[in-house]
Amino acid sequence: MKFTWLILFLPLFATAEPCSIQSQKGDVCTVTIARMHPTQFNLGLREVETRAQKFAGYSNKKLKKYIQNNPALVVIGPNGEIYCTDHQHLARALENIGIDEMEAEVQGNISNLNGTNFWQEMQKQGWTHLYDLGNGPLSPSQLPDSILNMTDDPYRSLAWFVRDQGGYEDSPILYADFLWADFFRTRIDVGSSDNDFNNAIKEALKLAHSPTAQSLPGWTP
Repeated sequence: MKFTWLILFLPLFATAEPCSIQSQKGDVCTVTIARMHPTQFNLGLREVETRAQKFAGYSNKKLKKYIQNNPALVVIGPNGEIYCTDHQHLARALENIGIDEMEAEVQGNISNLNGTNFWQEMQKQGWTHLYDLGNGPLSPSQLPDSILNMTDDPYRSLAWFVRDQGGYEDSPILYADFLWADFFRTRIDVGSSDNDFNNAIKEALKLAHSPTAQSLPGWTP
């Protein structure tokens, strides 16, 4: 299955140059998904699986347009290493259906910084979120080495499903979905089965519109 998808989609980005240490802010380039380093610990695997199923039904043309309209956001770090700051779920969903590269937009090139200075700038710019399942901040050295090794946080998925179903609005505030995930984490049990999770979504939708959540970004009564 993976081989088939690669044949179909490897030519999609032939016109874009690979991301490299020469890439500058605003550049659009291509990146191998497995090569991207995460700037967060977790993502929601239920969200990844749901999006992968949807993408698997897209035509070549439709998927190409979607990816080009939603490039990964990346930062070029020391030695030209590539750090993904947004659209990790999209990247993982694409990898799930056998697509191993995607377009990326460069948010910044700070490859001149090393070690502590690099991560201090990443935090200053809001390009990293060093909390693991709501616990932190932790050391950047504890982050997974690849976006493919990010761990599952079911509450990230819960927050996404709730927003997707109108529980709250998208917000420009940094890491708004993490705030919602942590809000639900202390109030709702997601359980272990699909039925448990579906019940959690129903409960979370009601809670999202309640006065208890009104301080969160994107809240709607």
